[in-house]
Formats: sequence, structure tokens, C-alpha cells
Amino acid sequence: MGSQPIRLAILDIDGVLTNGKKLYGIDGSVMGKEFCDRDFSAIKELKASGIQVVFLSGDRVVNARMAEHRKIPFYSSRLASGELCKRKAAEQIFRDTGIGPDQTLFVGDDLFDVGLAEHVAFSTCPSDAHLSLRTICSFVLPTASGQGCLQSLLEVLNSRGLFHYPAIADVVALDSQELVSYG
Repeated sequence: MGSQPIRLAILDIDGVLTNGKKLYGIDGSVMGKEFCDRDFSAIKELKASGIQVVFLSGDRVVNARMAEHRKIPFYSSRLASGELCKRKAAEQIFRDTGIGPDQTLFVGDDLFDVGLAEHVAFSTCPSDAHLSLRTICSFVLPTASGQGCLQSLLEVLNSRGLFHYPAIADVVALDSQELVSYG
């Protein structure tokens, strides 16, 4: 990692917060995905520590709605041309946040994530990520996709002095702002 502090975390969703499996309906549309709820707590911890968090995904239906309810900015990695390119899509994130790749952490899991992982100061992936990504990331997380990757990420960053856990009250305050319904 470079000498700059982490100010922005760009997170892939499918294969990081989920195990990458999708439930499809008879009409071929995605009906659901399984998320690891501990990762949402880790996201709140990142935000409470002053790190901006955004999602970058090709799924503009399920993932965009989930991001909306969690109050996390969502960016589509599917460009207007139809091309799926996270590195090019991230340029809009850098413009919108005013934070460059030199202060950015990216978490991805698949072949489509390699270009962005090579472009930022710090990149990581789950233990079961695509081989091409595992070989170029700053480090590989000890957890598999959808098994609390972001929680593991915070532990690793903390052990390296790159992240300090915020006050629990700050995390709880962020939680109360979400639009997630449990009833």
C-alpha cells in the first residue's frame, strides 16, 4: 500500500458480500441473493471511521435497491456502451468523491475486477476469488465469498495499523439511518 491513508472503499457486491450465487425465477430474473449481515456492520465501521464507502456492481436491480436501503452510493460497472469495466466506471467515483486511486481500497472477487484492483493503492479479495485476482491483490482475505469478508478485512487492516475501530455509538448511529425493514 502507498503512504496515503485509505479514504475511499470501493466494494464489489456479488462474490464479496454474497457467496456469488443467485436465485433465478422462471422468467430468468434474479429473485434473491444471500448477504452476510456482518459485512453491513463492517461497512458502518468503515464509514464511522471516516472512510467513504461506495458499491460498484453490474447488477442495477437487486444490488442497487439494497444499496439504496443501506444508504450507500451505488455505481454501475456496466457502461452505457454495454461494456462491463470496473476500472472505467471507477473514474466517475473518483470524480464524484474527489478521492483518487492513491487513497482507494478495492474489494473484488472475479476476473472483471482485475483492472480496477491493479489501478488502486490497495486491493484485496476473498480466499475463493478468481486466481488472476488473488495473484495481484495486496493481500487475500482469510474468508470466502459471503462469509464475512469485510469483517475480516477490518481485522487485517487493524492489525497492519491501517484502520482503527470507531466508537460503537458512532456505528449504532449510522445503523439507525438505514431504511432496512425487518418486519
